[in-house]
Amino acid sequence: MSAGMGGFWPEPWLPRSLGSPGLALAAALLLLLLCLSARRTRRRGEPPLIKGWLPYFGQALKLQKDPLGFMISLQKQYGDIFTLLLGGKYITFILDPFHYTSVAKNQKLSFQIFTNKFLKRVFSIKKMITDSDLIDEIHSTYQFLQGKHLDILMESTMQNLKQVFEPQLLKTTSWSTEYLLPFCNSVIFEMTFTTIYGNVLAYDKKTFIAELKDDFLKFDEKVTHLVSGIPIELLGNIKSVRTKLIKDLTIESLAKLQGLSEVVQRRNDILEKYYTPKDTEIGAHHLGLLWASVTNTVPTMFWAMYYLLRHPEAMAVLRDEIDHLLQSTGQKKGPGFSIYLTREQLDSLVYLESTILEVLRLCSFSGIFRFVQEDVTLHLESQDCCLRKGDFVVIFPPILHHDPEIFEAPDEFRFDRFTENGTWGLNGLAPHRRGPERQPVQGCSAAVEPKSLPGRSRRRAAQWHTLWTSFGLQHWAGLPGKPLPPSSCPPGSPAQTLVLALGQTDTWLFRTVYRTLVLVKHRSTDQKSQRSGKERRKPS
Repeated sequence: MSAGMGGFWPEPWLPRSLGSPGLALAAALLLLLLCLSARRTRRRGEPPLIKGWLPYFGQALKLQKDPLGFMISLQKQYGDIFTLLLGGKYITFILDPFHYTSVAKNQKLSFQIFTNKFLKRVFSIKKMITDSDLIDEIHSTYQFLQGKHLDILMESTMQNLKQVFEPQLLKTTSWSTEYLLPFCNSVIFEMTFTTIYGNVLAYDKKTFIAELKDDFLKFDEKVTHLVSGIPIELLGNIKSVRTKLIKDLTIESLAKLQGLSEVVQRRNDILEKYYTPKDTEIGAHHLGLLWASVTNTVPTMFWAMYYLLRHPEAMAVLRDEIDHLLQSTGQKKGPGFSIYLTREQLDSLVYLESTILEVLRLCSFSGIFRFVQEDVTLHLESQDCCLRKGDFVVIFPPILHHDPEIFEAPDEFRFDRFTENGTWGLNGLAPHRRGPERQPVQGCSAAVEPKSLPGRSRRRAAQWHTLWTSFGLQHWAGLPGKPLPPSSCPPGSPAQTLVLALGQTDTWLFRTVYRTLVLVKHRSTDQKSQRSGKERRKPS
């Protein structure tokens, strides 16, 4: 996501910009802004500056069209560090994994300032910009996503997922077609909302959830526009959609729900200390929490399903792994049977977690942002790098995930890439060339100090570290270099959803056909029900 790339917009004059004078003023301001953004030149010690021919927007269109390919081409031409003009902001990209620590630990490079800008633009949360105590107290609630609190969320997730699936499984009298993405959206959103915020007591629960989900998806579709600085007034009805979502998540509205999670209860207690009970910004905080819980889980779930459907050999291994776990714990599968998995049992699903990590490696193009608070010089191993106040710095690990020197056949999906002989390992690393500086590093992880390794082995040793960093999973793993177990994922995570979806119903098999993906359910004993066409079927 190209967060933090926004620029100046004349918001106070927007209501008056419909007439000719307003349009002329807006055009003049935009022209002035474009001219100012094009005047910057590279100073001594700064990375190569790449502005492009398009004022203000710079290289944004090329980056949006093919993020990975564009980054690789720039790396070949300019090296591992360069600065791009993107949407009126100058952003320095750091591609060498051995420079990541220098960026992350530098006190003059702020993540909080970037976060505050993001919260204000996207969710209209303003108080966190000026109140550090509120920030600290909100961060303290993350303890309710760990340890015994996580066990409670896991159990609730399983029960809610069963409630989503079981009604469909019990009325398998006819067949209907459904596309994969809407299916993932529906399941993940309802399961996550009920796990975190509780159940709707009203008789029209399905209607409430459906309307809330539709509004959420409309809002989520425009989040990148909000992050980039486009005023919400220019995004159609998104402002009214956001207002409605916030209203649905105020303390007054949440009081109508039953079964609030511990993390939401604690956040409510904190927010009531800093806001009046009727302050709508409380709902904005909860919208941010809901968005963070859903927005990355849905695409991860989608692509995991997609690749499993295209690779029946992977599906077979995962089903066998889950079946073995259920048999060993004396649990039965199918409609009418409940499945309960402990954290240790989820941790044992090595191939499931490897599959999800492989999906993230292939499909995640996230960057890690920092805001430059003042002019600073990074003293890197290969060179000194001067950064300018007001710019952004981005770590972009996806380029490493597609490096053939690190991952063998990086464009291929290999579900067992992060396993070795049935346990955690680095089975999918590229083989090394022979020679004193090309020896393989067996079992290396982030716990290995990269600087102590020779040649290309150093880059291979950094693989685990950059993998966790780019996926944002190190927050859940707790320790650098420790593989992330499925039980460490937040509620509604792909690991929990996949294990329940594959284990709960013995009759669910999945296949795929390129772009138009639909879900197929058939009895494994009735091979004639399989179709080789362009759709999958799902019981209505």
